[in-house]
Amino acid sequence: MKMIKKSLITLVCMAIASVIYAEKKLPNIVLFLLDDVGIGNLNCYGSPKDIVQTPYMDSLAESGIRFTNALTTSSVCAPTRYAIMTGRYAWRGLMKHDVVGNAPMIIEGVLTIPEMLKEKGYQTACIGKWHLGFTRKTHWTIDFREPLRPGPLDVGFDYFFGLANNHGDSTGVWLENDGIWKLRSKNIIDVPRGYVGTKMMGFDAPQRVDEEASQMCTDKAIEWLDSIDKSKPFFLYFPSPIAHEPITPSKKRAGTSKGGIYCEFLMDGDDSVGQIIEYLKKHDVYDNTLFILTADNGTNHLWGYNRNDERWTKSDRFKDGHPLMNAIDDATNAGLRPNGELKDGKTSVYEGGFRVPFIVRWPGHVPEGVVNDTAFSLVDILATLADVVDYKYTRGEWAAADSVSLIDLWKNKEFDRPNIITHAAGGTFAIRNKDSVKYIEGKPFPDQKNIRPGENKRHIYRLSEDIAEEKNLIDEEAQLAEQLQESLDFIRDANMTRLPPKPKK
Repeated sequence: MKMIKKSLITLVCMAIASVIYAEKKLPNIVLFLLDDVGIGNLNCYGSPKDIVQTPYMDSLAESGIRFTNALTTSSVCAPTRYAIMTGRYAWRGLMKHDVVGNAPMIIEGVLTIPEMLKEKGYQTACIGKWHLGFTRKTHWTIDFREPLRPGPLDVGFDYFFGLANNHGDSTGVWLENDGIWKLRSKNIIDVPRGYVGTKMMGFDAPQRVDEEASQMCTDKAIEWLDSIDKSKPFFLYFPSPIAHEPITPSKKRAGTSKGGIYCEFLMDGDDSVGQIIEYLKKHDVYDNTLFILTADNGTNHLWGYNRNDERWTKSDRFKDGHPLMNAIDDATNAGLRPNGELKDGKTSVYEGGFRVPFIVRWPGHVPEGVVNDTAFSLVDILATLADVVDYKYTRGEWAAADSVSLIDLWKNKEFDRPNIITHAAGGTFAIRNKDSVKYIEGKPFPDQKNIRPGENKRHIYRLSEDIAEEKNLIDEEAQLAEQLQESLDFIRDANMTRLPPKPKK
C-alpha cells in the first residue's frame, strides 16, 4: 500500500513537472515575410475571393490575432529587413535612403534576432530573399564566386539558402550558406538576358527559373526542417520572393485568376504558407509554433510609374508598357485594392507604403480570431521575441535600440506604442504619435531625384479622421507640427527610441 501510494505521488509529481516544463517550453518560431504586399491583398483584409484566395494566411488570422495598423519602418524592403533583424531603424546606420543592391553587408556589430535565439538554444535558418548585402567590398564590386562573408551565417543563422536580392536580379543563381549553390567553375558563361532585358552575370551554376522561385524556397525550408533536431526549438525566417517583380506565378497557378498574374502570384505565396503549416502539423509541432506573417512594405502603386518616361517610351522592351505596371493594372481593374484605401504605395512617405498585413498565431498565448487596430512598428519584433524567450540583453544600450515589446498587445491588453518613425525611399521622415497624428518632415535626402509628389514639403494628418491623407492640416496645426518635429529630432539625436536595458549580470 505504501509503495502504491509512493508511486502515485511520484506520478503526480512527474505530471506536475511535465506541465511546468510544457509551460516553459520555448516555442518554435516562423517569421514569414512577404515582399511588396500591402494590406489589401489577403482575403482576411478584404481582398475579393473571386479573384484571389488566401485560405492558409486567413487560417492564421482565424486562430490568432490580425492587426490592421502594423507599420513597416521603410516603404522599401532592405531598410525594413534591417530593422526587423536588429530592432534598429536602418537610417541609424548606412541606409539613409533607398535600398542596397549588390552591396556590402549592412548588419554588423549589433544584436540580431537569430543571434539572440541561438543564445537560447535555437536552430536558425534564413531561406528566401536576403537583400542585406554580402562581404565588405564596395558597392557592385562583389564577386559572388568568392566566399560571401560576412553574410547571413555571420549574424546568427546556421543555414542560408536563397536570393541575393530579388528573384529577377542579375546574379541569376541561387545562394547557399556563403556561396553560389552548385557552382561548377569560376568561368563566366553565356546566359539569356533576364527580366526586362537585364544582362545576367553568367555564373557557371544552375540558373534560377523565376516561375519556380517560391516553390524552390519552400522546398528548401521543408528540407531544412526535416534535417534539424525536433527536440530543440527552431527559428525559420522565410523572406518570400512574393510579390516582388518580376510577377511570375507558377505553372500550377497560371491562368487561374481573372485578376491576372499578380493575383496568381499572391496565391503562390499562400501555397507556400500552407505547405509550411501542413509540415508543422504532420510533425506535431504546429501548436508549439509562434507563427508571424507580415510584409516588408506596401504594394507598388501605379502613381509611382511615369508612363511617359523616356526609358520606356524609347525602348522596345517597354513598347507594351512595364510588366509590373500591367500586372497591377489588371488586378486593380478586376477589383483588387492592394493597399486598401490608403494613399500611394511602395517607396512613398504615405500610409500605402507602410501599412501591411500582420498576423500572429501562438496557441495558448494569444487569443483566437481577434482583430486589433493598435499602431506599432515592425522594428518591435526583436524586443517582443526577447520577451517570448525571456532573453536578457547582453549588449547594453545598443541592443534593439528602437524596439518595443508587443507582448501586452499580443495578449490583447492595453498598449500605447511611443512615437513611431517611418522613412520613405527618398529619405523623407514621418513621425506618428499615440493619437494617430502623422507629421511628414518634408526633407528628402540631399540630391534625391526619385521622390513622390509632396514629399518635399511638410504635412500633418489626423489619420483617425483622414486615413487617405487627403487634408493637410499644416496651417491649422502648426504648433502640433513643431512638437512632433522636436520629437523626431530628439529620437534621431538620441540614437535610440526606448530606454537602455540593464546589462545582464
